[in-house]
Amino acid sequence: SFWRKIEPQPAAAAADEIYSVHDARDGSDFKSIVAAFCDARYFYKYGAAFVNSFAQNAARMNLLHLHIIDPDREFTAFLDNLVARVRLPNFVVTINYAPLDDEARDSLRGTYYCCAPLLHMNHLLERYRKTVLHIDIDTVFEQPLERMVDCVSGKDVGLLPREPPSSPWLDITANVIIARNTEPARRYFEAVRNYVNYFMRRGESCWLIDQIALYCVLQMMERFAEPPQVGWITQSAQASIWHIGHSYDFKLEEQRFARYQLEP
Repeated sequence: SFWRKIEPQPAAAAADEIYSVHDARDGSDFKSIVAAFCDARYFYKYGAAFVNSFAQNAARMNLLHLHIIDPDREFTAFLDNLVARVRLPNFVVTINYAPLDDEARDSLRGTYYCCAPLLHMNHLLERYRKTVLHIDIDTVFEQPLERMVDCVSGKDVGLLPREPPSSPWLDITANVIIARNTEPARRYFEAVRNYVNYFMRRGESCWLIDQIALYCVLQMMERFAEPPQVGWITQSAQASIWHIGHSYDFKLEEQRFARYQLEP
């Protein structure tokens, strides 16, 4: 009965309204889209190193799409300064505002920020008609991304298993997600979006609901529908990036991150 509440429908509801801040000159030459979603506060903290490392190590055949939620009035100046200092001529920046009132508790707002990639994944697939790699903003690129993309070749979605395993509903992490331009991938991410929205509308969303949604929807589709073919992202493919994690600020001093940071 719960699957019937969230299963993909022919006329899917539109995502939150998205505004374009910076458009790419041309997206046709790119093999895949690398997308990062975060609020402005996180972008100020991690965005410079993320963009700089992408430009140096991962820009070949990939278009960068940055999506910022709830930007403040300083964001445009920060972005302009960053773009002027990093050699990245072709990229996209979009924004949206969280559909929450000002009184929404911080935990609910933080959960929305974490779930934004899942809420907007199909928007990116429809916009670009190419493979989309969602990668958390608190990441640096250390190598080209071909191995990460190729390890899910022939599949519909690429998911990252937790190592070592924790509990089943948390054993698919959400810091890296790959969506290929296939109909099974679209159905999966529409159901994932519906799952998240169901609990957010009821005020029952919780931290890590993005990981829970990725797992539970896959389980339901395997039992009640046609599931996507999943390619599990290997440890060797993960060597392309280094994910810091939002609660590990001591890692910001490590050379792997600091080498890409820019002076204020």
